[in-house]
Amino acid sequence: MKRLIAVSASLKPILLASQIFTKHDQVMGTGYKGIFSVLDNVKKVGGTNQVITILNDDRIADKIIAKQKALVDSVEFINIYLGKTTNKPSVHKKGRILNLYLSSDQEQISKLFSDPKKEFCLEKAAGNSEIEALVQYYLTRFFMKMSSAKELETALSFLKQQNLNAASFNNDKSVPWEAIELFQEKESPFISGKSKTMGRLKERIMQVGATDMRTLIIGETGTGKELVAFFLHDFSQRRCKPFVSINCAGLDETFLRAELFGFVKGAFTGAVADKTGLVQQAEGGTLFLDEIGDMPPAIQADLLRFLQNQRYRMLGCTKEKKANIRVISAGQPDITEKIQNKIFRADLFYRLTEVTIRTPALREIPEDIHTMIEGLLYQRIGKGDPYAKEAFSYFEKHKEKLSRHLWSGNFRELANLVKKRTLLNDDVVGELSSKAMQADTKMTPKDFLPNGFEEIIPLQKMTSVYVKKIRELNSTMTLKELAKKLEISENTLKKYAKS
Repeated sequence: MKRLIAVSASLKPILLASQIFTKHDQVMGTGYKGIFSVLDNVKKVGGTNQVITILNDDRIADKIIAKQKALVDSVEFINIYLGKTTNKPSVHKKGRILNLYLSSDQEQISKLFSDPKKEFCLEKAAGNSEIEALVQYYLTRFFMKMSSAKELETALSFLKQQNLNAASFNNDKSVPWEAIELFQEKESPFISGKSKTMGRLKERIMQVGATDMRTLIIGETGTGKELVAFFLHDFSQRRCKPFVSINCAGLDETFLRAELFGFVKGAFTGAVADKTGLVQQAEGGTLFLDEIGDMPPAIQADLLRFLQNQRYRMLGCTKEKKANIRVISAGQPDITEKIQNKIFRADLFYRLTEVTIRTPALREIPEDIHTMIEGLLYQRIGKGDPYAKEAFSYFEKHKEKLSRHLWSGNFRELANLVKKRTLLNDDVVGELSSKAMQADTKMTPKDFLPNGFEEIIPLQKMTSVYVKKIRELNSTMTLKELAKKLEISENTLKKYAKS
């Protein structure tokens, strides 16, 4: 059975949804108006057998039921209202539409989903590590996007009462609202992904986030490195402290040093007052250094000294300060080449890299692309884009073409594509195909060769270099999975990797 759970974007509906969903369900956070868009899409796309709608109250119940009546031949509906504005009975059924009214009492909610005879009974979160991890993930997803700081604290308190033994929910405080506000408009490429690659990424984020290890995030532009960094912070014991970020690309030595460590009045021309640096602003929390590979060499030396003992001096000051922060950094896949070419310090690389997390390029997870598009479309509906509803069928029609596209701009390119369609109604898939054809006509056979392969070299050596590079670019895959993709045995893969 394919089931969709449409949840009102507030605390109690989300907590209820967290108790009943499984990894096979599609869970969609939405507002009251968005519920109708969800139902429209169920009708257009098809394939859904059951829709569970969870709302705070029944103020639009009659309108929802009227909409659902047109779909009851193929879909079963369960509408759950956590509050009443009418005098309707607590349970009433109209054909294949079941309406349930619940108080906010958690015991009553739990009882509803504890009867194994009910069609919609699911495993409870407590005691099941896989569902527990998914509960963590979805709660973070919902709260980061839609809720207030007070609701976050209430949710954490609730989870502690449920005895979920996850380290990420052991704090009494939640992420500061300022940080949530900063990221609520961001689109994360891994939120909707259901592939094995994305599943491992989520698990790794939760596992590494709970530690205090310095982490290097490697990925191409547009693969969500900054969002991974923020979720690492959110799943850590430092979540109640600041998350501070800076992009190191294109900044000169003096400016970057002043930004990181701050300065006192008179430290240089133009320093008319003291300024707190990002290291001090992040005290107790997390400092995220994006595009670390582009950091000027002189600052690399300063950062290395800081990482050795977490001590630093503000510019123009002789007194040392002690910091207590976690450092997370991110860079492009070519950072190893920069180390070989002496552009980036090897000793700094190892200081920054107690653990590495890689964000996959979109072309590596084609099975997730359509799910991501749907998530983006619901966001565009929420923003009132004029062609957002019609775009569902358009992208469904071109699903195969989109999964084959190379996506050089990754998720950022995908988000721009969806936005252009929903705002302007352009034939964006047709434009993609046209650009690809133009690019192909300009290429020569030499363009298909990677750097360093212009000369003739032994085939076995080339194969070995290729296998090593593929392993590096697909570090989240197991040897067995990679061997299957390459259509060779595991032993052959190991042989090439060693030679």
